[in-house]
Amino acid sequence: MASPRPASQDSKLFHGRISVRLVSFRLRVLDRHARPVSGLQPADLEVAIDDRPARVVAVESQAGGSSRLPQRPHPGARSTEGHARRLIVFFFQSSFQDARLSGQLRTLPRAKHMLASFAPEDWIAITSFDSHLKLRQDFTHDHHLVEGAMDRALLTAPPKARGPASSPSLRRHLDSRAARQAASPARALELIGDALTPLAGEKTLILVGWGLGRFGSDGVEMTPSYAPAREALVRAGVVVFVLDVTSAAYHSLEFGLRRVAADTGGTYRKTNEFPDIAAADIADAIENDYRVTVLAPPLPPGDYELTVQVRRDLGRPSPSSRRLALR
Repeated sequence: MASPRPASQDSKLFHGRISVRLVSFRLRVLDRHARPVSGLQPADLEVAIDDRPARVVAVESQAGGSSRLPQRPHPGARSTEGHARRLIVFFFQSSFQDARLSGQLRTLPRAKHMLASFAPEDWIAITSFDSHLKLRQDFTHDHHLVEGAMDRALLTAPPKARGPASSPSLRRHLDSRAARQAASPARALELIGDALTPLAGEKTLILVGWGLGRFGSDGVEMTPSYAPAREALVRAGVVVFVLDVTSAAYHSLEFGLRRVAADTGGTYRKTNEFPDIAAADIADAIENDYRVTVLAPPLPPGDYELTVQVRRDLGRPSPSSRRLALR
């Protein structure tokens, strides 16, 4: 019969619970040419939650588009992306001016071709702006519906009759009255940002358009409606990628398109000379991202700001900050 363990030895045993909170999020890193950076390692990133360091424990490449295999997250990690789903919104600016219309017709088939690079589980919605904001297609996996909505987005006709709301749904959270009264593309972007805010997932907006801002005697400046639009997009965690359809080597209102891409961590591409390359660059930037898993600092449940910095001269994170919900 074994002898009982000495009491002095029992007194040295630790009784209690250690709580380790791992969270994961998706991240893009772009170089100075706005192309995705490959080969990132945990040591290349510095992450903070509420200005407190969070140790990076894993960086997994998610590259590969629709052909990629599902990546299993780090054991015990909680995703901030709502089961890692992606929400992709196309925003078309309609115009019948020759320099814009020709560019829209040139870019439309390239936008459709981008669908092939998205994963089958990605949710895609189509919006447009002419005299006001129109929801052409709520979130769907059906690329046939998406392509039909893209065709209608270049017209001024009213949206088709509403069907059942999808899940997730842009329409459910979009203020329809405000959409009908939206007098500028910036106001339309604000409403889209507001509608995306309550939805979980990685959020991307592809702006197929001809310009933002206003040209006056002092040059180009952003309109007063841009600041709330930027705030709504950043608050929702939306990254804006721009395909500029204007048939010109340079035009004044590209300033605003470059600005919204830079402010949200996206990229800007012209389509006037090499539209296939422009669309492919945007699709590549959207698809080439990472799943980052970090050890969160001891914080009570709540919403916090998560910030990311890339060490060395590798590139810039997209976006560099976002809201993080700790539970």
